[in-house]
Amino acid sequence: MKEPTFYNRILFAALALAIMAGLLHLAVAVLAPGGWTVWEALILLCFIGTMPWSALSAANALVGLAILLLARDPVATVLPALRDARPGPPRGRTAIAICIRNEDMEAVLPPLARLMDGLAARGMADRFALWILSDTPPGPAAAAEEAAIRTFAEGRGDTNYRRRAVNEGFKAGNVMDFLDRHAEGLDYLLCLDADSAMTPDAVLRLVAVLEADPKLAIVQQLIHGRPATAAFPRLFQFGMRQGMRTWATGQAWWQGDEGPYWGHNAIVRIAPFLGVQRQPELIKVVGDGAAQPISDGH
Repeated sequence: MKEPTFYNRILFAALALAIMAGLLHLAVAVLAPGGWTVWEALILLCFIGTMPWSALSAANALVGLAILLLARDPVATVLPALRDARPGPPRGRTAIAICIRNEDMEAVLPPLARLMDGLAARGMADRFALWILSDTPPGPAAAAEEAAIRTFAEGRGDTNYRRRAVNEGFKAGNVMDFLDRHAEGLDYLLCLDADSAMTPDAVLRLVAVLEADPKLAIVQQLIHGRPATAAFPRLFQFGMRQGMRTWATGQAWWQGDEGPYWGHNAIVRIAPFLGVQRQPELIKVVGDGAAQPISDGH
């Protein structure tokens, strides 16, 4: 990720403040005629409370739109490593880890099958290991989950299923427990949610970008929801698909390598992640579950 300059942030702050000033001017112009009532004053106060988020979002979108329209390579403008990303097999090995707890395996496994089969078809199967990290409590659901994964794993390379006996630390604890116990021989971690769906090309692109710059420790994919059936969420998803790239490009321009992590669909360089000082909740050795290799592999 490109490190943002001081001037980037000054310019962005000035743009956001100008938008806030414009919004406040319009709100006063609407409410002030005829004098102020208590309700109009409360409306203005509530509106002022929402202005920072509205202004930041609008400024992100305007900056992103300018980059998308004017830059020769918009994505590389905010992520220079993309220019150096090379095609071909990854140099390191990547763990694709998906965290589950009482999930419908008929919904979880098909996207994983498409991803892993696609990587195998590209001759990349030996560079990736699938780890299904479960926090499902003991019982019928856990037994059904394990049976479904065993069927899924037949004939699919390095596939591993690990269910913890204690759900300590929740998802973060699950991931750290895996890295503490099973990360040997792995260079990168691609963390997925139970409802994540990624294409093989997207995964290979993430790995290539991470390998193009040794200073990069995490690269995350822009996400959007799967198409819904109801009208309002479908409209919301249309807005996300059309606007999120613009918004995220503007955000990356001024946040750079200090932006937020969404918690999934991102690839992490394991060694520095394990090497940094952890929060107290993550220092503990979490649970006592043992790894259960489903097929030949780790």
